Amino acid sequence: MQAWMPSDATEAEALKLLKTGLYVAQEKADGKHVFGGKLNGQVMAFNRNGQVTAIEGDLMRILENIPDNTITDGERIWGGPYVIFDAIRMNGEDLMEESYEFRYAAAAMLVQRLEHPNIQIIRSASTYDAAVELIAKLKAETAEGFIIKRKDSKYLPGKRVDKTILRVKWRKEADVILFHVPNAPKRSLAMYVRADNDKKSISMSTRNEGSAIGTLVTGLRFIGDVNAYDYFRTVPEGQIRVGRVTYLYMTRDQKLNQPVIEELRDDKAPGECVFSQLVTGKRFLP
Repeated sequence: MQAWMPSDATEAEALKLLKTGLYVAQEKADGKHVFGGKLNGQVMAFNRNGQVTAIEGDLMRILENIPDNTITDGERIWGGPYVIFDAIRMNGEDLMEESYEFRYAAAAMLVQRLEHPNIQIIRSASTYDAAVELIAKLKAETAEGFIIKRKDSKYLPGKRVDKTILRVKWRKEADVILFHVPNAPKRSLAMYVRADNDKKSISMSTRNEGSAIGTLVTGLRFIGDVNAYDYFRTVPEGQIRVGRVTYLYMTRDQKLNQPVIEELRDDKAPGECVFSQLVTGKRFLP
């Protein structure tokens, strides 16, 4: 058993497909992908590659509520519920050949019947207008993105390139201070920003002149490392540059998730790289 995995798409591409009425839009759940269910009376969980995985925390108690010989596909939200978005098997009946519309309805009925606070159905929209409304809500919640699935599609394991399931990720932008750590073991640069109310650590007028961070690091916030690729040698060892990066979200410990350097900026001062521009991920909000 392997997960039905999406290919990436732009928001414009996804909206165009949603207009056909052949697709549903869903929240992109932000957690750990898990097949959860019960086989022959035993609660089991599998990862996206179909390998048996450890059942963490209270997920065991959650899955005990699922009927026997039932396998669901979902996401275990960090510190939260198990969110179901598909049903692979229900009461011993294989549903993989059924349409997604049918499988989602079966999953929704299961969640409704269980009435368990830690088992939820994924937020979904089956019409274009409802999809637009859902996408707007997800953006307001600083969600990671959304998924679209073709309503008549079967459950086909592996990453799909046939446009039956597509994923849109909303990457955020930020200007950050990039520092080439001396003798760094990896081809990566350290990322920093300035606290908004701190004007002592880096002068607002300082431009990108390869300033050594040793004289400027006091008061800066480290927000993670980023793979440098072509930029590794562009930023001299022990010096800084300002760069524009894109990322998915900021984590609870204030590190950027999946950052990518898009360009180096000579028109920005290090002092302009402030903490308030960063967007915290939805699951880390109070």
